[in-house]
Amino acid sequence: MGFFAIIVFMKNKKVMLCLVFLALALPLFADRGLGGEFGYSPLGSDSSWRAGVTLRVSEYPFVFGVFGNSSQDEWSLGGYIDYWMNNPKLFGMLHSYMGPGLVFSSYMDKDEGLAHLFFGTRLVLGANLFVFDFLETYMQGALELGLNFAGDDGLKFPAAHFPLTAGFRFWF
Repeated sequence: MGFFAIIVFMKNKKVMLCLVFLALALPLFADRGLGGEFGYSPLGSDSSWRAGVTLRVSEYPFVFGVFGNSSQDEWSLGGYIDYWMNNPKLFGMLHSYMGPGLVFSSYMDKDEGLAHLFFGTRLVLGANLFVFDFLETYMQGALELGLNFAGDDGLKFPAAHFPLTAGFRFWF
């Protein structure tokens, strides 16, 4: 299904052209950090381990992330947008951050079908360290509250997740 979505997306030339212009224009306005993250969700998630990609643009207080997990019998996919309300310098190269966000996640099991479809808000709290000017590392936790659709329970409110993640971003 993912491969099919990529092919359909690539056939839409207007969307591809807009994305190319956006990617070319982004360096003119701000530095951007692109990196990876790895995490574990001990609460509320069918697929606990995850890996993802993050994007942060220095001129704006938003962080975008896409994450997922895949094995032979299951897969999960999700994403989030966080708004960093505050990112003070604690000491040296160490900063902290916090803020609200929006999250989406899904979990598909080969035998059960769609077992989890979650939409919600999140509150993120973390610390980031600029090792070099071009390398940022971070650790964060997020409390996610929202609606869970699908699965044996049907509609579940409130549903909660608590992902703990660590990652890095290269700035260019």
